[in-house]
Amino acid sequence: MKYILSILFFLLTIPAFGSYPAIDSFSGTGPLSTNWTNTSASGYVALTQSSGTVVPSASGAQGLATYTSITFAFNQYSRVTFYQSAAGGSSTGPCVRMSASGDGVCYLASDGAMYVLSNGAGLNGVSASCPVPSNGDVIEISVVDATYTCTDITTNTSASGTDYTYSSGNPGLLVDQRTTTTSLGQF
Repeated sequence: MKYILSILFFLLTIPAFGSYPAIDSFSGTGPLSTNWTNTSASGYVALTQSSGTVVPSASGAQGLATYTSITFAFNQYSRVTFYQSAAGGSSTGPCVRMSASGDGVCYLASDGAMYVLSNGAGLNGVSASCPVPSNGDVIEISVVDATYTCTDITTNTSASGTDYTYSSGNPGLLVDQRTTTTSLGQF
């Protein structure tokens, strides 16, 4: 089973500084660029580049990284293209309002859910009715004030939920290879 996500992060509001959208290509091999900070949360390994994708640095593990090169606005979204070669669960997808300690909200694409993470661990669900994308669908998680929305742009389906846990942070990536083989492409 294999998932590949192509990642782009955008803003809904314009911050005081920075260049948007933030785009990063994973074209090399080894550590991610200095634009990224791997989480310090227990149970996560560093994310690395591998032939144009980003994967956990250890097989069968999960990794979580936050894009910290620039400061993002309060309202933001993260968009990915989801590629799936076989059915199966995986906590892989885009995140918003992430911190280096593993706090934030992620769209767990193949689970069809948005989940609040605290120190990398699931705290509570924001919505359990997110669209489960098909191979090649473009998906997005966005946050405006305290409203989070998961959207399958390709099929024009979405779900929303409200959560007040975090008011700041940056976009991030969650790649989980504990039950499947997953990777992410362009940020």
